[in-house]
Parts: sequence; C-alpha cells; structure tokens
Amino acid sequence: MLVAILPGDLASELLGVWANSRSPEVLEQLREEMGLNRPWYERYVVWLGDFVRGDFGYGVIYRAPVAELVWDALKNTLVLAVAAFVPSTALGVGAGVFAGTRPNSLADRSITTLSVLAASVPQYWLGLMLIALFALHLDWLPAAGMWDTRNPGGLRDLGLHLILPALTLAAVPTAVISRLVRSAMIEVMQQDYIRTARAKGLHERAVIRRHAARNIAPTAINIVTLQFGYLISGTIFVEVVFAWPGLGGLLLGAVASRETAAILAITMLVAATFVLMTLIADVAQSLLDPRVRLE
Repeated sequence: MLVAILPGDLASELLGVWANSRSPEVLEQLREEMGLNRPWYERYVVWLGDFVRGDFGYGVIYRAPVAELVWDALKNTLVLAVAAFVPSTALGVGAGVFAGTRPNSLADRSITTLSVLAASVPQYWLGLMLIALFALHLDWLPAAGMWDTRNPGGLRDLGLHLILPALTLAAVPTAVISRLVRSAMIEVMQQDYIRTARAKGLHERAVIRRHAARNIAPTAINIVTLQFGYLISGTIFVEVVFAWPGLGGLLLGAVASRETAAILAITMLVAATFVLMTLIADVAQSLLDPRVRLE
C-alpha cells in the first residue's frame, strides 16, 4: 500500500528519463496495459489469487519471472542465515547454560552485559564497524559480496566472504538465546528434583546433564527455532550492508524500481517463514514436553 500511494509508479520507472517528455496519453496507456490504473486493493486481490496458484508475477524491470528472482536470492539468503544460525545457537545455548548454573557470579554478569550490548547495537552499525576493522584497517577479510569477482570459486572464497556478515547477523540471536536459556536454566535449577539429585550425591555436572539440561531442552528448542525466523528477516539489512546477493538486495532494488510483485512476494515469503518456524517450534515442544501435550 505504501508503494502504491507514493509519487510515481512502475510505468514511470519503465519509461525512465523519457517519462516527462512523452505525452500523458502514452504514460496513461502504459499504466492501463499494466493494470496500474486500478485501485491498489484490487491489484492486491488479483496478485494474491495468482500467488495462491503459484504465479508470483513478472518482474518488468528485471525482465524475469518473480519466482525465479526470489528463488535465486533465497538460496543465497539461506546460506547466510544457516552460517549465522549454527554459531548463534551453539554460543547462545552454551553461554545461557553456563550463566544459568552460576547466577550472580562474575561469569554470569559478564555474559549478561555482553548479551545486552549485542542485542542493543544496530546490525547495520555493527556490520560497518566490522568492515572498517577487518576489511579496511587489517585487510584480513573481504568487505562485501559473496565471491571474489576477479577470481571467483571455491568454498574457501565463499567462507571468507561469509565471516563478517554471518558474525553481524548472529549477534542479536546469540544474545537473545543466551538470555532466555539463562532464565530457563535458573528456574530449573531451583526445582525440587534438582535438590533431590544433589542430595543423592550426584556430581554437579551429572545434575546439569541428566536433569537440568533435559528439562530446559523443549524451551531451548522453541527459542532457537523462533530465532531462525528472525534471522531470515534480519538478513535483509545485513545483506544491504555487505552487498550480499540475497533477498535484501532484491527487496531494495524492487522498492527503488516500484516492482510491486517482487515486494509482495518477498514480504509473503518472510511472513510464511515466521509462521512455519512458529509451527515447528510448537510441534517440537509438544513432542518433547509431556506437560504441553496434556494441556
């Protein structure tokens, strides 16, 4: 809707610099042929019907079907999202368990402080700082892109280009996971069965591994699964900073060129990812936690 009410449209973008020099009749005829003279809500209903049937529309500026554009960009976005998801899950869960088993200790306060800072820093600013340090100042890592345009190829090249955007993208979910897992671990460690296990003489590591970790597993899986949905939407900003050829760059170009079909397709894809991750989290928690099944 916002794109529809802004000045200009796809027909003006298509004519480019000749839009003002052509007669108004030519521009109006092009708008009629493209269906842009109809109300925005009517165009949306038509697009939604086509979307349900698997037709995402055609990218006029890109001269390609929107489904192909989105699929090509989605593959690159998933590469970046998975590269950030794996370390953020490992670090977040590990730090949360470590801090939760040592409440109010120096380690707990340090992890909590770092988590708050990581969750508070804007991703685009963190990305720019990492580029300035590791790419421009130290010259250790590439600043942007997915491959070396001069000599592309190989997993090593891809891995080097992944490090900075993956670190930037992983900062917020790592902080969120660690904070929530810490809270869940502190709550579990105060339960009666933990005191009973300690009273039986079990080693603290055995208490954590056999009793505490097993009981926070459903909560941790729920948190981690939901964070993957946030990662997909978070990649849009990170991809723009690092010129990563994913959904972020495609969305930015679609907004600039008023490609409404591409904008709607990407928006629906991100929304569907959130819904799917929420469903997976609920199913996983019901399978792992008998209390949820009883409710």
